[in-house]
Amino acid sequence: PKGSIPKAPPKKGAKGGAKGKGPNVQWWKGGKPSVPLRVFHWEKVMVNDEKAEGTIWNQVHYGVDCTFDLEDFVDKFQAKQAKKGDREKKVVVQKTEMMDSKKFQNISIMLHKMPEVELIKKGLDTLDTEILSRDCLEAIKAQIPNEEEEEMFVSKIDEKNAKGEEWEKPELYYKMIVDYNSGMFRKRAESWLFSLDWDEVVVNIVKPLNKLIVAINAVLQSDSLPYVMGVLLGFGNMMNAGTAKGNAGGFSPKTLTQLEAARDKSGKVNLLQHLVHTVKKQRSDALGLPEELKTTLNNIQSIKYDDLDKAFRDAEDALKKFGTQYKSVVTHIEKQGKMDSDPYVTKMEVFKSAADAELQKMQEQYNACKDQFLEILSMWSAPKKVKEKPQPEDFFGSLTPFLERFKMECDVIAKEEKSRTKHRPGDRIGKPSAGIDEVVGDIQQNMVSS
Repeated sequence: PKGSIPKAPPKKGAKGGAKGKGPNVQWWKGGKPSVPLRVFHWEKVMVNDEKAEGTIWNQVHYGVDCTFDLEDFVDKFQAKQAKKGDREKKVVVQKTEMMDSKKFQNISIMLHKMPEVELIKKGLDTLDTEILSRDCLEAIKAQIPNEEEEEMFVSKIDEKNAKGEEWEKPELYYKMIVDYNSGMFRKRAESWLFSLDWDEVVVNIVKPLNKLIVAINAVLQSDSLPYVMGVLLGFGNMMNAGTAKGNAGGFSPKTLTQLEAARDKSGKVNLLQHLVHTVKKQRSDALGLPEELKTTLNNIQSIKYDDLDKAFRDAEDALKKFGTQYKSVVTHIEKQGKMDSDPYVTKMEVFKSAADAELQKMQEQYNACKDQFLEILSMWSAPKKVKEKPQPEDFFGSLTPFLERFKMECDVIAKEEKSRTKHRPGDRIGKPSAGIDEVVGDIQQNMVSS
């Protein structure tokens, strides 16, 4: 058939035959394919005996018909041909790098959650929180180019335009900031963001300050506290009578943390427990002391003047920075002739006035709180060195644990009383399990008791 291998014995010395120690033999008679074929990776065996007697190859070459369709084989196993255009050397135009690759990636991620670049500019121009939320502003603030980044970006603009490259979103974002005036963009964005965050600044001051004010007032106005402290003072003077520690006119608040260490002769009752039982017996309404001072149980001992002082300093510094940014932006707006049309001028002016007044009011409240706490220290006859550097966390760090333990002992007494009332004489009357003699006995005992 057409294209099959010719059936003929090999000729000696055929050109292109396998070379070895014996005679050269041309084993393949199929010729050379018209096009390059794929390479078949095999291990070639040198057969130098032209008859290949005693081998399978003798049958292959001289016995079995092993012909096949050459044209079909060539068509199926031809090597992949490179297209003419692929052979031509492609000129690769390197993309202009306008910014650091990591910065590019970070801005790309940010812009996925943002409005379009044109809307970002509009939102900043109009101070519209419907366009730019507080979180958007926070993200923008973190991705404003510094001086070095801006210089690199600007230096590449002409090159990018000359190549006719398409501007990608992070690049458009940077270009918008540069065109806006990056310095004004930063100041406008940061000052607007601060105005939105001011309420949180106020809460961080007012919340602990109000807690402290309420707790201090509760101590100053408590009716039960002087009585309970008076009983405790009597205990101490009785126990220390005739010693250098006796005849005390008062005691340090730290004494309140030491009551459970003092025990009676049996070792079963500590001084705090005895104090609660005495108060119950002599003036039971004073057992409500923890309730009177419940505002001091609200983690008051964690509130420190140092923390409040820092919060005030941070607020003052932030307001000063805002004031500087505000003046700079307004000056820029004035040069542009937009004082009447730019909403920044009026909105930020109103905010600044309100924030200044609010900070002053908080400072006045803080000063009044400090004065009230000094009254507490005077009430406890605190030494001069304590008054010179008052620390409310030290005072409440002693009072609060005392009140918590005092309340626990009150609860124990209440529980014991409730348990005793369940077994009073007469409680068995009417119970099915009570015998007649027991019922009569209970009635008689109740009559005697009455």
